Amino acid sequence: MYNSSSLETSTGYVLGRGAHKRLRTNGAKNSVKSRRWKAELPLRLAIASAIFTQRSMMGLSQVELARKARLRQPRVSEIESLSGNPTLETLDSVARVLGLKLVMTTR
Repeated sequence: MYNSSSLETSTGYVLGRGAHKRLRTNGAKNSVKSRRWKAELPLRLAIASAIFTQRSMMGLSQVELARKARLRQPRVSEIESLSGNPTLETLDSVARVLGLKLVMTTR
């Protein structure tokens, strides 16, 4: 499913180096943190994939997207590689630049 440098999801989205380490529980099988991270994974993947896909389709680099969203490039990289925990404000800034919107619905 993955190698040491990248991880491809079922949607074809390739996570960056070290992503496979974040997907493991790091030895704490049932820790609250690892259960929460696993529960959030589908949402995190959907957000990262949407941002990466739209950014690529628009021909923007991470640096260009960051500049337009008034962020630093490492922040965009963290979002796309699932290593960060962005605020709603940050996600909204990125979404606006990309012509996307954040939506919450009932389950």
